[in-house]
Amino acid sequence: MGVIARLLVAVFILVSLSGCFAPVSPMQRVSDAARDLNVATRFSKMDLVATHVDATFRSDFISRRQLWGRELRIVDLELSGVQIEDNTHGRVLLDVSWVPLSDGILRSTSVEQRWQDDGHGWKLVNEQRKTGDTGLFGEVLVPANEPHPDIHLPSRTLGSH
Repeated sequence: MGVIARLLVAVFILVSLSGCFAPVSPMQRVSDAARDLNVATRFSKMDLVATHVDATFRSDFISRRQLWGRELRIVDLELSGVQIEDNTHGRVLLDVSWVPLSDGILRSTSVEQRWQDDGHGWKLVNEQRKTGDTGLFGEVLVPANEPHPDIHLPSRTLGSH
């Protein structure tokens, strides 16, 4: 193989590889951080929380999830939307399906999370319930169905008048 042929092969390989290392968009990075944080929290891997939650919000974040795994079970978490406001601020919409162990009724809550890139990766800085059931973050849980007294109806026997 001649020098020119080797040079062309080398250039082709370099051009081919340069397309593989495209920079990751802010939307992809915040999506990945949000997914990592919320899945880790669902499975009580709180040691991973520190890397994804801003120090000013960390204690709030942890205290809001004290009941998770003890008094309520998270059934599913789904990122339903990601919006980038600029290169350092974003919003993530999260749908959470959960069941209080006290009544076993499936509930659903939509949460908006605010994220910020401080130059060292995306961090959760705030969150709030947008719609759905209360109780996910330790609020007083309103029973979905109030118990009602038993009702005994008079019975009849077939063939009686």
